[in-house]
Amino acid sequence: MNDGLTTANGAAELFAGPGEVRALARTLDWGATPLGWPDTWSPALRIATRAMLDSPFPICLWSGPHFTLVYNDAYRRILAVKHPAALGQPGSLVWAEIWEGLEPQVAQVRAGGPPVYFENARFVMARLEGGRTEDAWFSYSLSALRDEDGSVAAVLNISPETTGQVLVENALERARDRADRLQTLTAALAATSTPAEVAEVVVAQGVSAAGAATGMLSLRASHVGEDGAAEMVILRQTGLTPGVSSAYARFPVDAPVPTATSVRTGQAFFLEEREALHAAFPEIPDVWESLGTHALATVPLSVGGERVGAMSFTFTAPRLFPSEDREFFLALGRQAAQALERARLSEAEHIARVRAESLQRVTAALAGAQTMADVGRVFSRELTTLIGADTAWVGAVTPDGTAVEALGWSGYEEGAADRWRRLPIDAGIALTDVVRSARPQWWPTREALAAAYPERASLIRSLRQDGVTFLPILADGEQVPGEGGDGDATVRAVGGIVVGFYSPQRFDADTRAFFLALAQQCAQAIARARAYEAEQAARREAEAARQAAEEANRAKSQFLATMSHELRTPLNAIGGYAELMEIGVRGPVTPEQRADLERIRRAQRHLLGLINGVLNYVRIDAGALDYEITDVPLDEVLATCGALIEPQALAKSLVLHHEPRDRTLLVRADREKVQQVVLNLLSNAVKFTESGGRVSLGCEARPDATVAIWVSDTGRGIAADQLEHVFQPFVQLDASLTRTQEGTGLGLAISRDLARGMGGDLTAESTPGVGSTFTLVLPGVLVRGNETGG
Repeated sequence: MNDGLTTANGAAELFAGPGEVRALARTLDWGATPLGWPDTWSPALRIATRAMLDSPFPICLWSGPHFTLVYNDAYRRILAVKHPAALGQPGSLVWAEIWEGLEPQVAQVRAGGPPVYFENARFVMARLEGGRTEDAWFSYSLSALRDEDGSVAAVLNISPETTGQVLVENALERARDRADRLQTLTAALAATSTPAEVAEVVVAQGVSAAGAATGMLSLRASHVGEDGAAEMVILRQTGLTPGVSSAYARFPVDAPVPTATSVRTGQAFFLEEREALHAAFPEIPDVWESLGTHALATVPLSVGGERVGAMSFTFTAPRLFPSEDREFFLALGRQAAQALERARLSEAEHIARVRAESLQRVTAALAGAQTMADVGRVFSRELTTLIGADTAWVGAVTPDGTAVEALGWSGYEEGAADRWRRLPIDAGIALTDVVRSARPQWWPTREALAAAYPERASLIRSLRQDGVTFLPILADGEQVPGEGGDGDATVRAVGGIVVGFYSPQRFDADTRAFFLALAQQCAQAIARARAYEAEQAARREAEAARQAAEEANRAKSQFLATMSHELRTPLNAIGGYAELMEIGVRGPVTPEQRADLERIRRAQRHLLGLINGVLNYVRIDAGALDYEITDVPLDEVLATCGALIEPQALAKSLVLHHEPRDRTLLVRADREKVQQVVLNLLSNAVKFTESGGRVSLGCEARPDATVAIWVSDTGRGIAADQLEHVFQPFVQLDASLTRTQEGTGLGLAISRDLARGMGGDLTAESTPGVGSTFTLVLPGVLVRGNETGG
């Protein structure tokens, strides 16, 4: 027997190298194992161990009479939580849960029998935390490892795990099976023509494919129950007990059962055990007990976003619903919903076509209704002629909102509708309640209506109408709120419609939708009529305002022209008489008298100039001013203007500065009016500049093919918020009773109008206390290669 150091060295030598298993084996007390220390192993076992440890494939050696387990790093992944305790332990301990099936195979090989090979063999292995089991598949081989003497030292087990591959293949097989079943279902549903046939196929196929104990398909009823609540109806079922089938043949949509809950919420339920059933639907434990239900699959049936029903399958044992099974049920639900919709459309095709044609005819008829009265008359007539109503009444809310006033009616006997011409909005009758709440009312019989309005029961029973509906006319674009509840305060009704029948009516969902569509057509027609009437009123008001403005403008112009003319006559006479007196027609004139006469003549000329300015403004404002547009030499115009204004500048001791200018500049303008504008600008600059100041005149060509003429001064300046005001007629900045500057305030207004009349503009820049600059911009003319205009 070797000593401890020798055996440890032997283990260290055999298991030298990298890897988790090698490291573990180097520290393992092999002497405590059935196999003993590696020094005692046969050469074949030692050689096989080294080769195994170097292999990337999962390999183990069942060694010695106890099939002691020696394995490599790849095999430890098969062991999972059994590693590292499995190293050096008997196979009967390591794989106790599968040893009963595995031992005969290992023993056969050890006894010299043929090797063993299995492909995708299934084992239930307890290799998870807590001893939990899982299914695993392996393609493995068992072969003998022989010593030189031919004895079997160990059984070599190469065992790659194929669990993932098998699961994928199984899933694909199940998917193919489900696809085949869905194809079969699709073919079967294609042959159905009624909802009942669809339900029969879906329930049968679902029960068969899922192995369910029961199957059921329920639809939302097209009309409400006796208590006014929405209901569901079992269309087809199999496997239900008579008691359950009878109790749930019809049930409210708000019932605490799976199919109703699925319809209400749009939720699919996959409950895998009895506890989950009781937790989700605690109100119906007797149902689960009577059916022996332990698992449930319920799927809503939706068409166009609307949940029309649900299908449900139960199972008498707990059942898992993996994702592929859930998808199968959901696909089955989609197929069923589509088939139900096809069947429903087939049954409703004729009614839908007739109603569509009726809507088109009503729309066409309303297209010609221009006024509110037209809409009421046309719509009520179409209701009685197109859809078979016996009576129809249309009314609109008055502008003050206090009443509903009739627009038109049809089908009533002479004078019978007179009592309904105007109804107070708080009358407390069905029509006004509908208008206030914006919610329709559907009454299959007059007795039902009388029961709802008992205080008016005698009047209701005296009417010929039996079935009747009251419809709100909503503001264009708004929708009727959902049935029930207190309503949406933001939805407004602009009127109401009453449609009556002499016989009881069944207002199912399709019929209600049809009537609401008719009401919407009426709402749109009323909106158009109101817009038309408002447009006509606005046109009349605009025309009246335009005529009044034109009349006022004519009166103003006539007044100014007349007054100016009447004032010029005596002013001319004053000037003439003053001139005669000055030359001595009435006798000798003293120097003092001559000075007074000169003052009279200056005042006369000034006043005459003011009046002429008013006349010019009147002519410009009336568009009666003519422009003679030519190529105007700007240098000549500015020189003339400077010469004319120079005496005034000298009289105030002002410097009149002429900026250097291009003498070839031409503008496209009216020469006389250019000169008038420039003279006005120079005159204003001289007038508002204190003695010793400076007035500058200049011009330049601009890159935008215009020419700018400016007049700047060192006067008092203008505040920024007053710059635009100076161009308004009759505006003077010094408006006090003691102002020192005279004038009408028309000069700049006329100048800007003249500038714009010649295709230019007049603008101003100013700084209070520094001075102002007025700039006249006019279209330039290209001259001798200088691009000053275009």
